[in-house]
Amino acid sequence: MSSYNARLQIPGRTRLPISVTVDVNSESLSLITDETTIGSWALDEVAVDTRSDGFHIVIDGEEAILKVSDARQFAADLKLPGHTTTPAPKRDQDQRQDNPTGNGSSINERIGGHGQEDQLIEVRAQINDLKEAVKDPAIPPSVFFNNWLLLLKTINQRHGKGAIQSPMFFRLNTELLDIMPVPEMAEATVAI
Repeated sequence: MSSYNARLQIPGRTRLPISVTVDVNSESLSLITDETTIGSWALDEVAVDTRSDGFHIVIDGEEAILKVSDARQFAADLKLPGHTTTPAPKRDQDQRQDNPTGNGSSINERIGGHGQEDQLIEVRAQINDLKEAVKDPAIPPSVFFNNWLLLLKTINQRHGKGAIQSPMFFRLNTELLDIMPVPEMAEATVAI
């Protein structure tokens, strides 16, 4: 089995890409984040297309983009002829619900998190994603700031609803505030 560090993004979402580990063996592909398995699929159920912005994968009719650390080896492990495969057949909802690895939920739903513990894991993952994004020159400052502000609002709303207790709320807020780069101040002459 080969493992790759990657960034996963759902097309059309403004949310920043999340860090994932992609495990590939001769039979399956698995996506894992923060020790939580997003899903595992047989290779014949996954369509992969190499594009300039990463590997576009289609699983159960849903598309995701993977930016993989070692793209050449990843393509070789998937045995991508010319780095493109034919699309996997789109399965209907009944087939998806019968899939023991898919559990009938989409990649998008799985990375969202629903319970309180999942919400905390999601917030921590988003903070880590923002820490990576602030260093990435390909991410425009406006996209970074919008995601940063959205996460700040989310943390505050969840604290207001009791989903995040005060000590954790203050810790998360501090982590989030520490990510925001301090703007360089131009020296100004102040007349007194």
